[in-house]
Amino acid sequence: MHQSLYFHLNYTTTILVEQWATTGTWDLFGSCLAVFMLALLFEGLKVFREVMLRTALLNVRYQTATVSMNKESVLVEAKGLDRIGFFTCGHFLQSFLHILQTAISYALMLIVMTFNLWLTLSIILGAGAGYFAFGWRRSIAIDINDSPH
Repeated sequence: MHQSLYFHLNYTTTILVEQWATTGTWDLFGSCLAVFMLALLFEGLKVFREVMLRTALLNVRYQTATVSMNKESVLVEAKGLDRIGFFTCGHFLQSFLHILQTAISYALMLIVMTFNLWLTLSIILGAGAGYFAFGWRRSIAIDINDSPH
């Protein structure tokens, strides 16, 4: 089978695996909807991971030692009591979600590499809709893997 190296509007294409092949207009339309939702999920997953990390960092409690000087308290030392550990459920969940996010980003890249304009537009619109739906929760200071690898 010949793979074109330019964008085309054909309705017959193979997406990711041989079993996911479109043979008609409705097949392509359904595939575009699925790809749109995958791109939307990708954006939501990025924001969800960021919110989880920000929540975990905000929940760290600190022990402070103060020195009183002329009726003023001066912070001398702050130690984290609840550290974000290596073997915690949160770290395992973040690691699993990072693997999932990476897999989705590579799948989206490979779908673009089919050079089918309809599928590419579905990814772009899905990413835009995902950013619109979830991006308002995004912090300006923290940006976890904004672009696919």
